[in-house]
Amino acid sequence: MAKPKYILVPVDFSDNSIHALNYAIQFANTLKYNLRLIHVRNKQSEYNSLNLKEYDYIIKEEIKAHFLKIINSVSGKIKGTIDYYIREGKVHNEICNQALYTDAEMIIMGTHGIAGFEERWAGSNAFRVVSHAPCPVISLRADFKIRPVKCIVMPIDLSEHSTKKVTYVAKLAQIFNSKIEVVDIRDNNRAKTIEALNKSTDQIVQYLKRKKIECSRKSIKSKHQSESIIEYALICDSDIITMIIDDNDRSKHLITSANAQQMVNHSPIPILSISNEMSFI
Repeated sequence: MAKPKYILVPVDFSDNSIHALNYAIQFANTLKYNLRLIHVRNKQSEYNSLNLKEYDYIIKEEIKAHFLKIINSVSGKIKGTIDYYIREGKVHNEICNQALYTDAEMIIMGTHGIAGFEERWAGSNAFRVVSHAPCPVISLRADFKIRPVKCIVMPIDLSEHSTKKVTYVAKLAQIFNSKIEVVDIRDNNRAKTIEALNKSTDQIVQYLKRKKIECSRKSIKSKHQSESIIEYALICDSDIITMIIDDNDRSKHLITSANAQQMVNHSPIPILSISNEMSFI
């Protein structure tokens, strides 16, 4: 019997996390995965702000009741199973730990929380998860309209790891029947830079065509790479933007690069973050 596969969805019970759950449902149904929800309690924060240390059991029961209400409301939309876990500790650590213990195929989470959760769940935590997760992470804002994944923007630069996401993204495109927009991005017009990018992009496009994936290519020169990629993704009505996370940068605590953090925290289009050493679907 095949081992069950899971998408992990962090839930803080805000509208944004419920939106991320609804987004995750289409991925779970298309990929034939199950859903696992996780809520991370910061007990010290709860006690300091609510003075409810003696009511720990009551709080846990309330969290369980919230989960059951959510599961009942979405169970009819899910083809696989859905369950939940409650963990205690630092939000990003416990989300990544649960992904590791579950052997999750993917994490899907919101990037902004609401009042009362902002310090714990807003952009900085989303990027911490992206930077340390053992699996791909899709991060999205609450104002993104859920729709089928028909167009994927895949930026390519001259970094050593940039092209390592191609196989994973191609597999997703095949499953979702998506078009891939290959975007080579540079910050100068030097002949060697353009030649190297053209060579890399040519190889990627040829690979995608062999896989019978619809694709097109775009070349962009910009000193502001993240803004330019987002602008182009909006122009071509993209449904997701891919981004590689360099494992060599994982020791840098909060960020892997300024561009990556800006993409995760500010993109109006969902960001799919992939480690350069992650296994493929």
